[in-house]
Amino acid sequence: LASGTGWKTLNVTSYVQEEWGGDKVVSFRLLPNYANGGTWPGQLFYDHEAGAYVYLAITYTTLPAAPSGCTSHYVATNNAKCTWNDNSNNETGFRIEKAIDGAGFSFWKNVGANVKDSGTYTLGANHRIKFQVRAYNAAGSSGWSISGYTYTTPAAPTGITAHYDATDKSHCTWSDQSAYESGFDVDYRINGGSWVNYQTTGANAQTSSIYTVGANKYIEWRVRSYRGSLYSSFIYSGIVYTTPSPPSGCTAHYSAPNAYATWADNSAYETGFRVEYSYNSGGSWELLEN
Repeated sequence: LASGTGWKTLNVTSYVQEEWGGDKVVSFRLLPNYANGGTWPGQLFYDHEAGAYVYLAITYTTLPAAPSGCTSHYVATNNAKCTWNDNSNNETGFRIEKAIDGAGFSFWKNVGANVKDSGTYTLGANHRIKFQVRAYNAAGSSGWSISGYTYTTPAAPTGITAHYDATDKSHCTWSDQSAYESGFDVDYRINGGSWVNYQTTGANAQTSSIYTVGANKYIEWRVRSYRGSLYSSFIYSGIVYTTPSPPSGCTAHYSAPNAYATWADNSAYETGFRVEYSYNSGGSWELLEN
């Protein structure tokens, strides 16, 4: 009231009659409290002198309902996006934020009303990303809907090495370069044949188990990292040889004034042969040549 008595709250849900008497200036304010928003054509008071009601039209906006079901998606190759359910009918748009590799959320972009798809975010290999989305309008912002993580292709391992293990076995080792792999595919091939999947390791592994190759063979290894259905490129080892098969049928020959030996070569991948001789029966063996 103009007399300085301050604001008085009236019951606005039903008819109220207030008498202020003459010779006063009366001001009004209306604080609507509606659940669904809209325009309220308020019948503010009855002017007895004018013999008519005075109306006040109040347009107000409520907060939009929060979206739900925010879900992150992998988009080939090594990109991501998110989708959500639009639960509001009065949003101006949606704010989308991203969080990469465990960092906090940061603003990505705003999209318009009724949109339910963020579009593609360019990410790259060996990352993980999640999103959060909220609706907004002139009254403010809704709560967030937050997705889980989506992962891109893990980085390929490096430094693969094939090792010989006694007797006639082998294994391989490598360096793990990926941050979020589920594990590693380990393959081998024998004597240049077809690749065979040997084992699938867990995350952070850097060695295979030992494989029994057998004598007179060579083996190669290859390894790649994976997460879900996403695979890195393979890396390839060099060749490791196992023990060559011994020769057979060694026969001594005399061709005056010398002697020599012949034999059958039964090995596929030998580097050469060591030839030793002995004088007289029971004499010591000495190297003739390699």
